[in-house]
Amino acid sequence: MSPATRNHWLSSGWGYRPNGQDALLRAITRIGSLQAGRRYVWRGVADATWRVQSSLWRHLDKHAPGDAPYSEQLARAAERDALRRAREWGLGLHGATHLPDLQLLASLQHHSLPTRLLDVTANPYTALWFACASDLGRDNVAGALLAFDVTDLPVQRTIPLLPAEVMTWAALESTPSSNLLAALEASTDSRRPFLVEPTVRDDRMAAQEGLFLASAFIPDTDPDTGLDGLELTHEAAPGHDRLGKLFAPTERGRGAPHQLPFCALVIKPRTKKAVRGHLAGTYARDLKRLFPDIGGLAQDFGQDPGVVTIPATETAPSDETKATPRPPVDDPS
Repeated sequence: MSPATRNHWLSSGWGYRPNGQDALLRAITRIGSLQAGRRYVWRGVADATWRVQSSLWRHLDKHAPGDAPYSEQLARAAERDALRRAREWGLGLHGATHLPDLQLLASLQHHSLPTRLLDVTANPYTALWFACASDLGRDNVAGALLAFDVTDLPVQRTIPLLPAEVMTWAALESTPSSNLLAALEASTDSRRPFLVEPTVRDDRMAAQEGLFLASAFIPDTDPDTGLDGLELTHEAAPGHDRLGKLFAPTERGRGAPHQLPFCALVIKPRTKKAVRGHLAGTYARDLKRLFPDIGGLAQDFGQDPGVVTIPATETAPSDETKATPRPPVDDPS
């Protein structure tokens, strides 16, 4: 996510700034209960001026040649190169079998390598924790909680769930890129993203209820939305007034939107600080629960290295030492 010079969420009509903690939590509930049967995924960012960009988008912005690096052709070339290098490194193996490309990309994304996968979660309070986290040096700027309606998006598993009669590792290995290529072809035709569900989850993915949004690169999307390379809807933005009716302290007002393809809740700095105290207790969202691995422990050490001291009880001589005389130097024992 690269910095912007203005709050594109509010100016585009897709964003709303709740006035305080209660209004923020109410807005989360209103989105989730807007229409029965809708499915949302969430993403939290510590700085609301950041645009939503995949790490591959940022990689091409920095390293691709020319003035328009955001083409699917270049994206696919960079992706193939990353996958090739990962497999030559010995990654993406299950025993002697190659895992599909999407499963390997999920692992690469987990370790901050450039992929087209955008981290999202099924749990809004997990995303809220990331938006309000205090260890990113963004306490004094507004954050954002992003909600994406993925109800009508195709779902792609990182490892295809094949029928039992053909579910063998050999069958998967024969076409490691087939599910990714099929998803990208459909995304190019529809100009819509797709939802990626990890078939194999490590402890962190499970704890964070992690999912991914991905898309074929669509370079000519509306830059005012703040979504780069993702086209979620062709509908007009609801605007501040209609969102205000949806998130009103009373029952949602007349004129509120009946469907919300996307929404950004802009979180004031003081609201970030207020809500952090509730996330660990009420919503069970904290560093240890969301990062239950060595990486999480390393983050905890980074935030609180501790103080190394020798306890006083270990420096003072014990009574036994005081009471026991040393033997003479010439004592044969």
